[in-house]
Amino acid sequence: MSSTKFAPAENNETQEGARCWLLVAPLEQVRALQRAGICQAGNGGAELLRSMRGGDWLVYYSGYEGAQSRQPCRLFSAAGRVGDGEAGRWQLPDGRLVERRRVEYFEPAQMADILPLLPQLSLTAATSRRWGAVLSSPVMEISASDMALIVQAMGLEDVAAQICGAFAY
Repeated sequence: MSSTKFAPAENNETQEGARCWLLVAPLEQVRALQRAGICQAGNGGAELLRSMRGGDWLVYYSGYEGAQSRQPCRLFSAAGRVGDGEAGRWQLPDGRLVERRRVEYFEPAQMADILPLLPQLSLTAATSRRWGAVLSSPVMEISASDMALIVQAMGLEDVAAQICGAFAY
């Protein structure tokens, strides 16, 4: 990871007015969503997914390898930009309804361990001992500074610079 740090945003919007989102899903599901070029949310996240706009930034956190295995991994697993168009409702083979949106994922991106970032993320800093509870929601808006820190840890320096408007200090 580079030593360059990016100026924190004063609010949740980036210099260009885009918002930043954190989605939570098992790693095997994130990989499938990346291959399909989409993001998805159900179980309480659908409304927030519908409020995303084209050009918004998103990152996935995967606390587990798979929904069934529950093998911990604790990684930021994918990052991208929300595509234009509206969210669409899809019915999964098991009958559940989910919302999906187009996403342009950044490649190549490394997965980044959350543990070294916990004290630096405003999202988790206040609850460093109970950070897992913060990440129990399937979709949440995060600050531009948290988003830049995460994508920088994923090896996406140029994306971190875009998020913060290239104001390095």
